[in-house]
Amino acid sequence: MNTSTRRFDNSTYRPYPGDNHLVVTFSMEEFKNELATRKAGRAIYEDREMVHIRIPGDKQLTIDAPANSYCTMGDGSKITYADRFPEDYDRWKQGQGAALIGTALKHAPFLSKAEVSNLAGANVFTIEQLADLGGAPLRSLGQSGRKWQQQALAFLKSANGTRDATADAAEKAALLERIAQLEAAAGVAPVAEPERDEDEYKAELKNEIERITGRRPVGNPSIARLESDLEEATKSASEV
Repeated sequence: MNTSTRRFDNSTYRPYPGDNHLVVTFSMEEFKNELATRKAGRAIYEDREMVHIRIPGDKQLTIDAPANSYCTMGDGSKITYADRFPEDYDRWKQGQGAALIGTALKHAPFLSKAEVSNLAGANVFTIEQLADLGGAPLRSLGQSGRKWQQQALAFLKSANGTRDATADAAEKAALLERIAQLEAAAGVAPVAEPERDEDEYKAELKNEIERITGRRPVGNPSIARLESDLEEATKSASEV
């Protein structure tokens, strides 16, 4: 298959529904060709492109198959694994590592390094995969599984809310700027904004930082420090 000329009908990373959270890798492996071996009277080996599919939360189920063999999709159509996971396949052909879809667990503020490693052993590598777990895969994580899943859901909800709030703030700022321009053109003197209570503003900053990170700033940091911490927390949460 010529990867330099392949075109994708779907621009998403995983074109087929339900595939987003699968852990997919490709490899080149050596296999003994039994028919050729019998004909030649000596061992004949050949290289074969393979796909390896793992299910988040399931340590036992792994699909290993030739990359160009066919699998049956939910609608009954048949497609090769290379075409089912086109970008995973092309990344491998280009010598790049497997790509994660979503936010790596190492960026989850509610998990320790040891917990991240344990989840990796269960084929869970992203916050999105963790949030999506249910049934037996979730139960396989033990007593902490449900707690981690709920924390992952809360993290994603918070991140989405941050993006929405950022967009709303940008729209509001643009609108206020446009109003100011119109007032200036009309010769209307701008109305000065009332001064903000410093303690009230600090409390608002702390509340927002706590909402995003789950941790409330302690002590009495300056407004500049709180604004800087909020900017950093917002940036980290938006890198999803």
